[in-house]
This record gives sequence, C-alpha cells and structure tokens, in this order.
Amino acid sequence: MLIIIWHKHFFSLLKKYITKITTILISIYLIFNTFSLCVSEIKWYYANMYCTSNVDIDRVYPKLYSQLQGNRLFLYNYAAKLHKINKHHESNIIAHKCSEIWNDYYLELIIADNYEQTSQYKKAIDHYKIAHYMCPNRIFPMYKISKIFLIEQDTINALHYAKKVINSKIKIESEISTRIKNEMTTLLKTYE
Repeated sequence: MLIIIWHKHFFSLLKKYITKITTILISIYLIFNTFSLCVSEIKWYYANMYCTSNVDIDRVYPKLYSQLQGNRLFLYNYAAKLHKINKHHESNIIAHKCSEIWNDYYLELIIADNYEQTSQYKKAIDHYKIAHYMCPNRIFPMYKISKIFLIEQDTINALHYAKKVINSKIKIESEISTRIKNEMTTLLKTYE
C-alpha cells in the first residue's frame, strides 16, 4: 500500500515539475552544443592562421567539417584553402555545399576556376556567367570566358566576350582592369 501511495505521489510531482525538468534538460543540451561550436570555431581560427601545407589542411579541416558544415564562412574558407593547394575537385565539392546555403561572387569564381583547372570548360563558363550576373560591372568573369573560348579555339565567342570587356564601363579604374582591357584590345586587333 505504501508503494502505491509513493508511486502516485511520484507521478503527481513529475507532472508538476515536467516543464521545469524539460527546460533544464534542453538548456543543458543547448549550452553543451554552443560550447562545442565555440571550441570548433576557435580551432578553425587557428587552422586558418597556421594551416598552409596540404598535410595540415588535410589533417585539420576534415575534423572541423563535421562540426562546422553548416557555417557558410567555414565552407567558403575550406573551399578556398583547397583551391589554393590545387585540390580542385575537393574544393568544388565543398564550394557546392557552401552554395546551397550561401552564394557569392567570389565563391562562383572559385568554382569556375576549379572547373577551368580541370579542363571542364563548359561548367567553368557557366559559373563565370553566374558570377558576371551577380556583379555585372566586373569584367573579370567575361575576361575569363573569353580566355576559355580561346583555349577551345572558338574565336567568334572569344572575340564577342572581348568586345564586351572592352565596352564595359568600369566604376573604379585599376591596374588590373586596365591590363585586362588592353589584353582584350590586343586580342581583337590580332583576329580582326
């Protein structure tokens, strides 16, 4: 009889405090996850500062990926690091995951250059076009498209994009934009 009374008393207390117990358990879970995420971001900060070789990047970044795969800036940084050490296929895998949650002009340039470096010119052109549509006043994507058409010996399209580069209005002139326009002007003179 005593057990039954205690049992009923236990469940009545449990009903009374269930929201408090649930709140405490959820709070503990959230605090643990937040702490774990902070530790991973601190590790990423140091990895970004000190990982420069293939071995370092291959060793550190995959471990961080499991914790930070939802962080757009981490994914962009990881894709850029892989691109820099000429791991173009791996870079594109990470860059495409990044583009699912966040897309950016510079991310598209990384993806396009990765495809260009692996001789996947059609895909490279597609991504340079996306970058161009994101920032129409920038001439670099059109310049790269023109260069790819030259590699493929498609002078008609190469000249078409060279004209687009030359006729583009530059908001802020720079040494690079001047060099690109001069190169495209030389290209036009060579083939016309």
